[in-house]
Amino acid sequence: MTDAFPLADEARDSPIADVGASMSEQTRGQAASQTQSPASQEFETILIQPAADSEPSLVDTHPLAEEFSAAAVAEDDDVQSAVAELTSAIQMLRIQLSTDQDIISRMQARIEALQADQVRALLGPVVTELAALHASIDAAAARDYDQADTNQVRTEFAFLSSRVENALDLLGVTSVDAKPGDAFDSRRHTALRQILTSDAAQDATIAEVQRQGFVFEYESKPAIYARVTVYAYDTAAPAPPESVLDTIPEQEEEEPDNG
Repeated sequence: MTDAFPLADEARDSPIADVGASMSEQTRGQAASQTQSPASQEFETILIQPAADSEPSLVDTHPLAEEFSAAAVAEDDDVQSAVAELTSAIQMLRIQLSTDQDIISRMQARIEALQADQVRALLGPVVTELAALHASIDAAAARDYDQADTNQVRTEFAFLSSRVENALDLLGVTSVDAKPGDAFDSRRHTALRQILTSDAAQDATIAEVQRQGFVFEYESKPAIYARVTVYAYDTAAPAPPESVLDTIPEQEEEEPDNG
C-alpha cells in the first residue's frame, strides 16, 4: 500500500517530518512534567543532575542536607562539651579523694595519739601502785623472819594484799571481800569443796577463802569469782576438836626447911 503512495514515504523521510516528530516529543514531555508533583520533579532533578568534581551536587546544596549537616555539627559539639565536662569532674574527684585520704590519715594518727594518752592516764596510777608494791615485796623478801613473830608476818602479808587491791581499785575493780564465816553466795562465790560439820550454825558458810574474787565497778556479776570451801551440816560428822590451852601446871610450894 505504501508503494501506491510514493509521496507519503518521501514526506516521512524528509527533514520537516523529523522536526515535527521532535516537537511532538517535547510537547508530550512538557505535558508529563506538568502532571508530576513538585517533590517528584525535585527528586528527578537530583537523579538526573550529573556529578562533577569541580562543582557541588544538588544533594550538597539541598536545604535538607544543609540542615542535617548543621545538626550533626551541633551534636558533635555537644558530645565534645560533655566529654570535657566529664573529664573535668573526674579530675576534681581525684583531687577531692586525695584530700579526703590525707584528712583520714591525719585523723587516724590523732585518734591513736589520744588512745595512747587515755591508756597512760588510766594505767599511770596503776603502774605507780604496782611499782610501790614491787618495792614492798622486795623489802619483805629481804627481811629476816626468824626474828619476827607470827603476828608481824601476818601484818606484812596483809599489807601487801591491800596494795594489790589498791592497784585493782584504780582500774575500777573491787574485791568481793569474801571472808570465813560469811554465808556462801553462788552469785559471788565458787565452792571448791565441802567440809562436813556437826554445828548447824556453820552450815552453808565459808570455811576458807582460797582466792579472793573481784568485780568491775557498776557490774553485778563478778569478773573473778571467789574460790572458797564451804561448811556442810551433817549430824554424823565428828565434832570439831576443842582448842587446847597451853597451861603450866601449878607446882606445890615446898615449905622451907627450917631444920
